[in-house]
Amino acid sequence: MVSKQDILAEKARLAGLASFVIDKARKRAGLKRKDLANKLGIPPSRVTKVLDGQSNVTLQTLASFGLACGVRFRISVVREGGER
Repeated sequence: MVSKQDILAEKARLAGLASFVIDKARKRAGLKRKDLANKLGIPPSRVTKVLDGQSNVTLQTLASFGLACGVRFRISVVREGGER
């Protein structure tokens, strides 16, 4: 059985990873946080929460932030231990 603690730890790991890759895409696109907020039509504070890992990143968030940065995200499955 998967423990609630394991699920929360994995969720935190994924949130950190999502924030990192979104911020990397933003920087590669040459966008400031304010520019990204303007492209998305959202408050800059929302962008800050996503990029600082303070927000629950949904698939919609990934899609919209990625498209605003000119990228698309790919999801892959990796077995524990690193094998695909």
